Amino acid sequence: MVLTYNNFKKVVEHSAEKMFNRLTEAIATSDNAALVSMYDDKLIILDEDTNKIYLCNYLYENGILTMHNFEKVALTQNDDSYLDEVVADYFDVDSEKKVTVEDLMTGFSLKFKNESSAVFTEARDRKYRKVMESSRIRAIKKAREARNMFEDKISNLMEEPFMQHLTMKVNQSADSIPAALNKVNFTPSYGEIKVNTEIGSPSKELITLKDNTNVMDAMKSIAVTVSDKWKSDTFRTKFEKMVNQILATESVELGKNALLGFLEENKELFLLKKDVFEELITKTALMFGETDTDELVEAFEKVMKTKEGRSMKNSFFSKNGLTEEKIKEINSLLESDEDMEGDDSEPATDMDAEEDSKISVESEDVKKIVDILNKIKKQLEDDSPEAEYVAGLASSLEGLDVKDSKMKEVIDFLSSVEKPKTDEKEVEVVDDEEDEGVEL
Repeated sequence: MVLTYNNFKKVVEHSAEKMFNRLTEAIATSDNAALVSMYDDKLIILDEDTNKIYLCNYLYENGILTMHNFEKVALTQNDDSYLDEVVADYFDVDSEKKVTVEDLMTGFSLKFKNESSAVFTEARDRKYRKVMESSRIRAIKKAREARNMFEDKISNLMEEPFMQHLTMKVNQSADSIPAALNKVNFTPSYGEIKVNTEIGSPSKELITLKDNTNVMDAMKSIAVTVSDKWKSDTFRTKFEKMVNQILATESVELGKNALLGFLEENKELFLLKKDVFEELITKTALMFGETDTDELVEAFEKVMKTKEGRSMKNSFFSKNGLTEEKIKEINSLLESDEDMEGDDSEPATDMDAEEDSKISVESEDVKKIVDILNKIKKQLEDDSPEAEYVAGLASSLEGLDVKDSKMKEVIDFLSSVEKPKTDEKEVEVVDDEEDEGVEL
């Protein structure tokens, strides 16, 4: 596509305001792109690495931004007659073309000034403001800086066959939509780039099930995952932090609030029957050397029987359509599965094969991913938003379906690793006159 500097400036100035801020924020999560302009069904995006601009098609539905068909825009010298035409139209009472004083000023200015650096600077400044306004985006950026310290290890990991297979699966899945962009690939043939603009994690109060999913099987699967939470570094860290808060105070009320706060973050614990819940608390406590497990279990049980604890449980059940009867049924299914362990297995079916493809993400190889993420987390300040972000990526791998959007975010986070920057260099402005573009 070919635009004169003048028309390019006008497109930017008349960019639609609707959704512009939301899309600017979503694209600001990337390391190499900034939104310049938005109009009709097109976006103009700056490639910050090359200082080139691209036009792309976009679709925005249900909070999901989809971009595709990137096409480089070549900027050419302005037509010297433009200002004369604008002036003529402005004073021609019969002209149907609406010309503003701003158009006159723009035409006059750009007749003598063929450059786009001001527009590029504005796009970068707008992106910078979005980053500064969002603690989440700042945390992601800091996490990436820590990630780049392990560039060699991550590059080796990404070359392993299991990672290449996993990357291919999540990239092919239509359901894999990350909540942050790492890098925008401006190659025209790359395909669709999607990002969830509803920045932030889904509410833990709701358990989202895919269509045609058996609810009881899904709940049973969740209960199994929850009962194994003691294996999670993130869960154990938060559990230990809660215990230390209790030990650091003599106030019964503060101790109760610490327990309630932990339950608020882990409402899935309400799915577990009493003995499984007690076993989880005991195992978790023993993992960091806390031996007085009986007292801890008793404290949890007391808090869960308080008005606040019952209200939290009832709210969680209500929002997920659960009842005590359904919980008993879920736990019965779990016990049945445990009793069947060791039985001769039946021949594999197509459904078994599908399940195997999901289980592959829980293999020993995934521990290598978690190990890298934990190394990155150790480079960050404890309890900081960026450390929480990396910890969230690591914990999300526990029992995760490879089609899940979180897995896509993990893969993108690792595959976008770069060598650590030694010094900041300004990107050289490339002379756009020599660009070749498709004429519109």
